[in-house]
Amino acid sequence: MEKSKLENIGDVQLFFLIKNLLLEYDYTLETLIKDREIMEDSSFLDSCDNACKIVGIDSEFPIDANYLAAIIKLNSDMDFDSNRPSSKFIRPEAHEYSFDIDEHRTEYVRRTYKHYLTSYSKDLVLTTAESMDREGSLEYYQGEEIDVDYYDGETTEVRFDKDSVRLIK
Repeated sequence: MEKSKLENIGDVQLFFLIKNLLLEYDYTLETLIKDREIMEDSSFLDSCDNACKIVGIDSEFPIDANYLAAIIKLNSDMDFDSNRPSSKFIRPEAHEYSFDIDEHRTEYVRRTYKHYLTSYSKDLVLTTAESMDREGSLEYYQGEEIDVDYYDGETTEVRFDKDSVRLIK
């Protein structure tokens, strides 16, 4: 993902962009700073896009909204009711992260596993394998998977694993 174009604008233009964002957004600055799920709020994302347009920037989703949310959280002591920034903005750095998404699903599938068995007769291969299966000395899934046919499936839940987020670089 590319970095935000907003990294390159000056503090005064950024100040007015955030000021416009806060005027359009329905919540207070304090609520915005405390809201951990702000990027899930469609009205916040729309407000970011509109605020960027007001200052002549075409925003790129989601990186510009992510940058604005990070700037606001880092500069929570900035007085956006004033006419100018009271200090230089603390700017965040972009990093790459990894994360996991768990999919829970019910599937109807046929898998084919190739097994190898020594036998003295072709006619005895399957009956020998079936008896080994009954005795527990043959597990079907320990063979080499050679084919998969998915007949049907239904996703029952998709969950973002909050504990899996790791800094890559």
